Amino acid sequence: MQKNFLVKTAEFAKICNTTKETIFHYDEIGLLKPCHVSENGYRYYALSQSDQFFAVRELKNLGLPLKEIKNKIKTESPLQYDSLLGTITEELDKKILHLKQCRQTLMHIKNSLHTYLTMKKNNTSPCFLTEIPKSCHIKIPSEKTQQPFEYVDAYLKLLQQNPSFIKNCPYIAGTMKNSEDADNPLACEYYYFRKPCTQNANFPKTAVLSAFHDSNYEEISRTYGILRDYAQKHGIRLGTQYYEEILFNPLNTKENSFIIQIMAKIA
Repeated sequence: MQKNFLVKTAEFAKICNTTKETIFHYDEIGLLKPCHVSENGYRYYALSQSDQFFAVRELKNLGLPLKEIKNKIKTESPLQYDSLLGTITEELDKKILHLKQCRQTLMHIKNSLHTYLTMKKNNTSPCFLTEIPKSCHIKIPSEKTQQPFEYVDAYLKLLQQNPSFIKNCPYIAGTMKNSEDADNPLACEYYYFRKPCTQNANFPKTAVLSAFHDSNYEEISRTYGILRDYAQKHGIRLGTQYYEEILFNPLNTKENSFIIQIMAKIA
């Protein structure tokens, strides 16, 4: 063993931009063993092992547990190393897609809020034509005794049934009403949660007439009336489904502090 090609733990930790404690821990769990341990207990690492450390760090940053990483980094041949690089690339692609979905969701909310603020500033009609983009859509039937926007039970059911749907990613929460129940604040056909997706979309792009409600929820029938009047005035035929999505709802006691976007499906 040529020790001039090896470095001690502290030096190896500096090369990897980490701590000695991390290197010690990886050794203890069998994830990254030293090339040589001297008679007095000093651990030595080859410089080339930094590549293995960086591979571990990338997989760890992607959310993989150390136990799973340990099984992936047994790179004893070029073929195995090629497979490892392929795994890292696949995980990165998934993360990129995930971040794109998060950005799409946040931009949708941001753009809707910007539209609301602009219309409010210019004192224009709260109604406008838009569309609900193609998305992954999960719905949970509402219990008739529940108040609208009491999402706790629905959220827990969603989390139990579809834990991967909301993991580390913003989503849009809302309710769907049938047209005959639109004026009833207590009516709700189902809760829904949705986020953008490029594959396996179960909610198609949908044209809607939209309006913003920024008053007490018990007064939402007034906004529905404005929406229907606008549709009639402009010759827009509305369908039987109405969607309500919360855009802004801070945790305070002001009754009129939240903003709801109402969307009526166009027939």
